[in-house]
Amino acid sequence: METKPWSIVLAAGEGSRLRPAIKSWFGRDCPKQFCALGGTQTMVEKTVHRALSISPINQILTIVGKSQFSFIPTQAKLGRIIKQPQNMGTGIGILYCLAHILPRDPEAIVAILPSDHFVAPNRAFSKLLRLAVKAVKDAPQRPLLLAALATSPETDYGWIETGQNTNYSEIYAVFRFREKPPLDEAARLWSRGALWNTMITVSKVKTLWELARETTPELMRRFEKISPLLDLGISEEEAEIFYKSLSPLDFSKDVIEAGAHKINVLPMRGVVWSDWGRPERILEIIRQFGLPSPVPMRGFYGPDRTFEERALRVKSFA
Repeated sequence: METKPWSIVLAAGEGSRLRPAIKSWFGRDCPKQFCALGGTQTMVEKTVHRALSISPINQILTIVGKSQFSFIPTQAKLGRIIKQPQNMGTGIGILYCLAHILPRDPEAIVAILPSDHFVAPNRAFSKLLRLAVKAVKDAPQRPLLLAALATSPETDYGWIETGQNTNYSEIYAVFRFREKPPLDEAARLWSRGALWNTMITVSKVKTLWELARETTPELMRRFEKISPLLDLGISEEEAEIFYKSLSPLDFSKDVIEAGAHKINVLPMRGVVWSDWGRPERILEIIRQFGLPSPVPMRGFYGPDRTFEERALRVKSFA
C-alpha cells in the first residue's frame, strides 16, 4: 500500500541577521521561526499547516536545535520534533531527518519546507505542492524544486536558470544554479526570466540519499550506519557524539547544485514568496497584505489598537 508523502519542516536556523529586529519588536531574543510575524501563529506553525496539505501530522518531522526547544509554543502541533545537538547546516539537518524516514518508509516521497518563508495564498501553494508530488511519482529519479517568480534583481537569493520542458508543461529541467550573484548578473538573470531558489524540494527519499552519496560519500557512510538506529531511538548523548563526527553541509550548494543536471524545477505561478531573512522584507509583505505589524505603521498599526483589533485585519489565505 502506497503511503502519503512525508514532510520535513526546517526550523533549526539561528536567524542571526534578524535577531536585533526581533529583540526590538518583541522585547526578547527568539529565533524568527518561533515568532508570530504577521499574525497570531508562529512561522513554524504556518509551515506545518502548509505541510498538512500533503502529509498527515504523524508524517511531519520538524527539526529544531537543542537550544531552541524551549521556544516551541506549548499548544503547537508540529508533528514529530527532531532535536539536533548543534547547527551543522541545512544539509546535515535534512539528512538527519531523511535517516529517520528511510528505515520506516524506504519508498517514501518527502517535501522539504523551510520555516522562515512567507508563502501566500495557501490554496495555490498547496495545489503546486500536490502537482510536485505527482511529478516525482512519475519521474522518481528527478528531485523537484519549487521556485519563486523573481520580482527584482535580488543579490541575496540563489537563482535558477531553466532548461527544456519536461512531460509536464509547467515543469522544466534545471540548466544552471547561480548563488547570490552581483547586481549586474542578477539584473541579467532577472531579464531572462530566471527564478529564485526557495529550497522547497519534493523528492523520493532514496533519490536525495543517492544524490548526497555521490557528492559526500564518506559522510553518507556515517549516516547509513546510524539510520537503522534512529528508528529505534537514540539518546541525546549518542546524537551529540554522532554530530561531533560530522562536518557542516549546505543542502542547496553541496547537494542540489552539485546534482543540477538531475533536478527539475516548478515555477510557483500565482504564489507570493519571500525569504524573511531581513526586516525590510517582512515589513514590505506586511504592508502589501495588510497584516498585523510589529512596528507602528500609519493608517494601520496605531499604538491605541489592541493586538486583537490588529489581528482582525489579517487577510485569509485559505
